[in-house]
Amino acid sequence: MLGWYFDIILDFLIRSISRWIKSYRYRDWRAVETILAGSQVDETPAFGCYKTVLAYIYKLNGELYPGDVSKPFLSLSSAKEYASRFTRGSKITIRADPQRPDKSFVRDQDNP
Repeated sequence: MLGWYFDIILDFLIRSISRWIKSYRYRDWRAVETILAGSQVDETPAFGCYKTVLAYIYKLNGELYPGDVSKPFLSLSSAKEYASRFTRGSKITIRADPQRPDKSFVRDQDNP
């Protein structure tokens, strides 16, 4: 049983560190305001922590691109609270790679 909790915490830490690194590395990418297509909480993860997924469509250089990003949580209530901040149709700011416009990321710092 203790191993299961360790797996959840390890998954959360790895995903959180990965998000932090991406957020730092992508901070200079072009900021693009876009409309959120939806948010979803993974309420029954088969392995690891809970996750909220944000899906969006953005326009860059005259082209439309789909994107999504997930954020890890240790508690289901935290994941749901985060998802409730991002309702379908709301505006969010994403960061898009000007060299590879199909690559994007949502930074928490851009969407307080």
